[in-house]
Amino acid sequence: MRNRLIPCQHTIAREVRLSGKGLFTGSSVYLELKPSAPNSGIIFHRKDLGIEAKVPANFRYVFSTFRSTCLEKNGVRVLMVEHLLSALKAFGIDNVEVVLTAPEVPCGDGSASLFVELLEEAGKVSQDALRKVWKVHQPVYWTNHKAHLVALPSEDFQISYTLHYPHSKILDSQYFSLVLEKNRYVEEISQCRTFALQEEVDGLMKKGLLLDAGLENGILIRDDAVMNEGGLRFSTEMAR
Repeated sequence: MRNRLIPCQHTIAREVRLSGKGLFTGSSVYLELKPSAPNSGIIFHRKDLGIEAKVPANFRYVFSTFRSTCLEKNGVRVLMVEHLLSALKAFGIDNVEVVLTAPEVPCGDGSASLFVELLEEAGKVSQDALRKVWKVHQPVYWTNHKAHLVALPSEDFQISYTLHYPHSKILDSQYFSLVLEKNRYVEEISQCRTFALQEEVDGLMKKGLLLDAGLENGILIRDDAVMNEGGLRFSTEMAR
């Protein structure tokens, strides 16, 4: 077993910004990343709601995971945070303020590619504080219906995922595994888009959701065929 020094915390080196639209709400949104102090964590700030409209990226504030991850604190919600959070994790950013002018993070092409570009532009600086490291010493598991999550002791942060869609021939079962680090994330994960079956999209649209959905910002599967021009970016893009 290898000994590893606990790394310092990091934030971004400079403020960066982008604009876009939310996939679910269709809202035009302006997003800005700002450097933040040690131990402050990742904070979403809804600037359109006032100075105190802030939500930490913490599991305690997960409001919904239906087709995306929504955070809420004191009535303030932020939708579809998962692609940005995954990029921040891969780039090793511990502390940052995410300023938004709408309730949803921009969707881009349905992947994390736009956030990779933004973080490359922002750069990274170390801070005078050690990162908190939670170490798994024995197997831990969680089950909810057909979803199963298992954490095993490891010296690396490795993620292995099995996707099972028995009612879709094109999806069926997919498996992917990698040790998470920046270069592998950029090359093998960040380009992978969110996906949905046509019947799922129809149901969400009837509920007034997916107001900016299109083939330019996600994968659409209809009658067991990928409708996007050019098809998939990886054969296991959905699992990734």
